[in-house]
Amino acid sequence: MESEGGERLSSSTFLLLVWLAASGVALLLYGPALHGPFVGDDLGYVANNPYIRAIDLQHVLGALDPGGGAALFTANWAPVHTLACMLEWHYFGLDPFGYHVV
Repeated sequence: MESEGGERLSSSTFLLLVWLAASGVALLLYGPALHGPFVGDDLGYVANNPYIRAIDLQHVLGALDPGGGAALFTANWAPVHTLACMLEWHYFGLDPFGYHVV
């Protein structure tokens, strides 16, 4: 893989460019849906979930506990997903756009 100046692109640079192009195409294709409301399990995992509203020791430990409130509320112990939802809540709140992009 050579660039315009005859220099070779590293494989990681090439993969990054492919990923960026694919992400751009996906965002264009899904653009109309990105502004839609929460649907399906978004309601249980995000919109109505009190266990993702704060990133503190109590909530993080609760997300990691298979018998904790977060797992019982969603009927699914998925600590990485719950922690990701906590981060998303911190940045996006109840705006579905950010969640849909992620």
